[in-house]
Amino acid sequence: AAQWARSQLALGQSAAAVESLTSAIARHPDVADLYRLRGSAELLQSEWALAERDYIEAIRLKPDDVAAWSDRAY
Repeated sequence: AAQWARSQLALGQSAAAVESLTSAIARHPDVADLYRLRGSAELLQSEWALAERDYIEAIRLKPDDVAAWSDRAY
């Protein structure tokens, strides 16, 4: 799911990536990378509050994830 979402983001399909990641999160709610990626897709859609929410969840699940901390600071 994460690789598929990365491909969608690379193609500029952030809305499709959000959909894919939301489905993946429903199946795997404990995978921090899914939240971080969805946050990145939401950031591309200027959905600041949603992106921050997902970055915070990614950090909660994986506190040593430097990418999530960096993305949240962005």
